[in-house]
Amino acid sequence: MSETKGPEKVASAEQIGLSHREATATPAPPEAAVLAPRNADSWAKKVDRLQVDPREGVRGTNVAGRRLTGPVQGFGKMWQKTYRMDAGPDITPEQAIATWREHFPEFWPKGNRFAGALTGINPGDVALLDLAIGGGVKLSTGVFVLYADAESFTLMTPQGHMFAGWITFSAERSGDTTTVQAQVLMRANDPLYEVSMIVAGHRKEDKFWSATLTALGQRLGIAEPKVETTSTCVDSKRQWRHARNVWHNSMVRSVGQTVTFRPVRDGINSEVSGVIQVVERANGFSVNASYVVGQNPPQQSHVYWFDQSEIDVIARSLTKEKRRILIVDDDSDSTHLVKILLEKTGSYVVLEENDSAAAHQSARSFRPDVILMDIMMPKTDGAELAVQIEADPELHSTPIIFLTALVTRPETNTGLRIEGHRSLAKPINIPELIDHIEESLPHAM
Repeated sequence: MSETKGPEKVASAEQIGLSHREATATPAPPEAAVLAPRNADSWAKKVDRLQVDPREGVRGTNVAGRRLTGPVQGFGKMWQKTYRMDAGPDITPEQAIATWREHFPEFWPKGNRFAGALTGINPGDVALLDLAIGGGVKLSTGVFVLYADAESFTLMTPQGHMFAGWITFSAERSGDTTTVQAQVLMRANDPLYEVSMIVAGHRKEDKFWSATLTALGQRLGIAEPKVETTSTCVDSKRQWRHARNVWHNSMVRSVGQTVTFRPVRDGINSEVSGVIQVVERANGFSVNASYVVGQNPPQQSHVYWFDQSEIDVIARSLTKEKRRILIVDDDSDSTHLVKILLEKTGSYVVLEENDSAAAHQSARSFRPDVILMDIMMPKTDGAELAVQIEADPELHSTPIIFLTALVTRPETNTGLRIEGHRSLAKPINIPELIDHIEESLPHAM
């Protein structure tokens, strides 16, 4: 196999930090325009690759020599998540952040380790992490302190971390009370991590940060801390040009990842299972998997080196997920039948909504890939509901297919569109419906 160099064109902390800073900074007063930026000392200096010394209590692997990654360098869907807690009127934002920075590792759930610098959390520091990922296994990675002041601090992730992005911890006065929050902007770093997020990662992450804020609240003297969680999918597309991030995957390097593949260049055209290994070389990275041939002893062990096209195929197969379909119709018998027949294919998860007035909220909660809807419905008809969805910034790009008895099959076969949307005549032909669903789905993932 020819050695292909891994992705190296990753922006420095300063480059990414400036973009983030410009997007969130408040305008400076006119008289301060010629002065130095107010929080210049709170930002980390430019780094190209992370440097870190060993720390007691953590393995400290998968960090040294890595570059930093923001959401633009990630692979998976982009998410913004906010975990917010009311700290009450007696705690100032400065007190909350000072406590959080000073005791940050103590608030993490049991089994996870955060080994920061001896001086605490300060701009430019690198912390080493051992994260519990189940089965007694620890994932070794790290974070970089991009920004820190009296009311907030931001951590950024390196190559190989589960996420490409940053998390900002902040506190502010809101009326008579202080609000404390952690806000994440991230993509899963590579296809393997995206699979983990789909299966259980989002749920575990929400539980992790909710537990962290609860522990902080208890330290601040809040009797019953309550954490509010909100999640927004900012971009539902996956960036396949960054699938090669798997070369840096800290999970693979920590525990190994089993995949199914065909070692055709070894003369074997049947599927085998093997454990992926990422090998770092002087001029890049290579990927292989060890597998065993033979049913009975003596078995033969082989190592298969993947070329780039094979790596891409594995990455895509690992991220196959069922498409989410919302069907809106006041006829519950009809929606239930369509649900059964679509889910029987194994490619879809279908949510029925028989109350058109509640359909918009159901769409916001379910985040479907395609919406199927009748036109003639009580309360809110399909055309009106389509207008609501198109006006919703979070749903406006969701494809809609009208299922209606108002048109005939010959009419729909000519490509008839209603209000610009695809249409199918009732009674529904399931293979035809599946064709329309697949044609409506975005191809760029």
